[in-house]
Amino acid sequence: MPDEGRLRRDLCEIGRRMWMQGLVAATDGNFSVRLSEQHLLATPTGVNKGFMSPDEIVKIDMGGSPVEGFTRPSSEIKMHLAIYERRPDVCAVVHGHPPTATGFAAARVPVPTEILTEAHTFLGPVALVEYATPGSEGVPQALARHVKDHNLFLLENHGAVAVGSDLFQASYRLEALEQSAKIAITARLLGGAHAIEQGELAKLQQIRRELGLLPSEESCLAAGDSCGRPEPDETLVARITELVMEALGEERKVMGAG
Repeated sequence: MPDEGRLRRDLCEIGRRMWMQGLVAATDGNFSVRLSEQHLLATPTGVNKGFMSPDEIVKIDMGGSPVEGFTRPSSEIKMHLAIYERRPDVCAVVHGHPPTATGFAAARVPVPTEILTEAHTFLGPVALVEYATPGSEGVPQALARHVKDHNLFLLENHGAVAVGSDLFQASYRLEALEQSAKIAITARLLGGAHAIEQGELAKLQQIRRELGLLPSEESCLAAGDSCGRPEPDETLVARITELVMEALGEERKVMGAG
């Protein structure tokens, strides 16, 4: 079972990082992590996520009701629960308002990941989720239509949600989404981005499959305390880069031979 004290500290650390990066502002955002099959830890409502303390983190049951702590979770915890219910491989959910990516959400335009090798490999396609009133049942209902096939979600006129096997992976995905959105905007200013060819996208999809980055039916809790890895998995990042560079090298050889 994951260590509760460490997960509380991890939630605070993720909040501090995201606030410093401008991915959340004021009291924006909410994060959660699985503690067990019956309980989650979630960030409190009405609190700046950059200045949380471990004792402010609230423990809730899978119905969203607090079972421990003096604070309450955000009303948006409903969308977290909808994700956990449908994705046993997800151990953490992170919701923020990264400015550039949220600009895409406000324009109701998906962030294109097929224009960047690393983005398509690490992030995969980004779902554009139909607008619903924040905190209402409409949000989890809209999310439910996309949850099985995506790890990143743009909520129309609202913000972004990332999921992962641990808090660090989920937060890194949100961070990478914002970076990809900035690059997409720059490409448009320069005349428009060129999507990677379908054959190459298929190769990147296979790399995603080999690295276990696709949604699955396996429980993230089966890995013990992996829900709260204290450090990001640098090995995974290095392996993604290695495989992508190998694929690009093979393509150059073919082009050179021609």
